[in-house]
Amino acid sequence: MDNKIIIFQRILPHYRAGIFRKLCKRFPGTKVIYGQPFKYESLKNADDLRNDIFIKCSNTYFSRDGKVFISKIYSRIKEIKPDIIISVFNVGNLNIYILFILRKFLNFRIILWSFGYDPESGFIPDKKITAKIRLYLSQKADAVIFYWDNGKHDVSRFSKKPDHYFTAPNTLDTVKQTEFKETFDLTGKENIKAELGVSERYHFVYIGRLLEDKQVDLLIKAYGLLDNELVYIINYANLLFLLINLNSVWSEWFINRISCPKADLWGSISVISYLNRCSVTINRFLLCYSFRYLI
Repeated sequence: MDNKIIIFQRILPHYRAGIFRKLCKRFPGTKVIYGQPFKYESLKNADDLRNDIFIKCSNTYFSRDGKVFISKIYSRIKEIKPDIIISVFNVGNLNIYILFILRKFLNFRIILWSFGYDPESGFIPDKKITAKIRLYLSQKADAVIFYWDNGKHDVSRFSKKPDHYFTAPNTLDTVKQTEFKETFDLTGKENIKAELGVSERYHFVYIGRLLEDKQVDLLIKAYGLLDNELVYIINYANLLFLLINLNSVWSEWFINRISCPKADLWGSISVISYLNRCSVTINRFLLCYSFRYLI
């Protein structure tokens, strides 16, 4: 008999949906529960989530940065009666503490899944209360899955029993990526460059979200040291150029630091009215899905 598994995610962006579909196919008793993003957040949920696999719940956020939250998942837990719950592992995820209490009565196993700690601040349980909480929860969990070997290694150094720690690096949907690559190989690199109007020899390329901790301002400063070259700043979160979100902290941060007169921003045509307000020369607009896998 298949185990009944709940995978709980605070949100479910498009780049995680593929691996979860494969897991649900491999383990038929699996359901993925996810909630809505924080209002100032750049990441959004994927838009092609089937109701028979993915179950949407409601998140309530308590902090200004969205790091402390609780979710309405408990009626689903009562209904599904899972053998295993795999939860996103953040200290601010208040559901974790409730799950540890419920484990005593409902007899499910808890697997925590995350980086293990904030890579920028490091893992120092003796000096940081959040690290001490992470260590305690890691020891109490039935298993912990880390995104990277460093996370597993660093937390293991402080753990009395690290045998239930595992590493599962972030993944790509290789089937879809291979299909794109085969199509692009048939088209040819030079034909693709001609179609996109790319003629320059060298390029600075950034693919990702325009967050402060990504340090995109350093890329722009580095580009400023060069002459007659072009920098592309590409944002593919939810297939939109999310700099249009005026209410988000990260977009305001980025706008205040753009001063490069030759930067091209590739994004959705729907944001053209907003992009014209930025202190950047805008020369080219492409829909993200048409080029996001090219580079």
